[in-house]
Order: sequence, then structure tokens, then C-alpha cells
Amino acid sequence: MNNRRDDAAPLVLGVIAIVAFLVGMMVWKFSEALGLDFAAGGKLLMSIVFAIALLGLGWWQESQNDGILTIKGMAPAALAVAWLGLWPALQQWGSIGPMFHGMDAQEVEWWANGLTRWLVLLAILLGGYYYVFSSRNSW
Repeated sequence: MNNRRDDAAPLVLGVIAIVAFLVGMMVWKFSEALGLDFAAGGKLLMSIVFAIALLGLGWWQESQNDGILTIKGMAPAALAVAWLGLWPALQQWGSIGPMFHGMDAQEVEWWANGLTRWLVLLAILLGGYYYVFSSRNSW
């Protein structure tokens, strides 16, 4: 005879299922509002959440010490993360012709091609951290 009381296990599983359903609905509605598929909308939404978390880390660390982990120091990384999450959306918005799930190589507009995306990422990181380190004395 088992004397363990696991009465809370179904409740915990139910709460997890409800939270997963609500998160899925939020991603779906976000994707629908932007005209994206679920995967691209999920990546974009997660990158925005991660960028906000990086800025929150910088805000928290700003009160702890005087290093690079400040809001000003984390802003280029947060912007780069948000830009990386925007890539699948740019791929869909800039596609020429029909876009189907699972398609890898497709002709896209100039602002959505790989070279432009990498150059903008490089400009965000190099320009952002150049500004951070050149204005370091004013912290």
C-alpha cells in the first residue's frame, strides 16, 4: 500500500497546461497581428522578452557595481538580440512570391537578404559598443 499523498500533482499539471495554452494563444495572436507564422512570431516575441531581460539585468547590475553590465552597456546586446529575432519575420515580409513553411532559399527584397541583416547586426554591435566605450568617462 502506498502512503504517499500526491494530491497536488494533477493540480500542478493542470496549471502548467493552462499556462502553456495561454502562452501559445499569446504567441498565436501576436503572430496573427503581424502577419507571421507561429514559428517566426514566437522567435520575435522571445527575442523581445530576452532583450527586455538583458536590459533588466543591466538595470539591476547598475546598482551593484560600476562595470560594463549597465543599461548603457547592455543596450547594444539587447538591440542585437531583438534584431536577431526579427530575421525570420523579415524573411517572410520581404519574400517575393509565395512563402511556405520549410522553405530555405527564396528570393527576398534587399532589406531582408542575408547580407543586409548581417551588416545591420555588425553595425548595431560595433557602433553600439564603440559609443559605450567612447563615452565611458561620462558614466
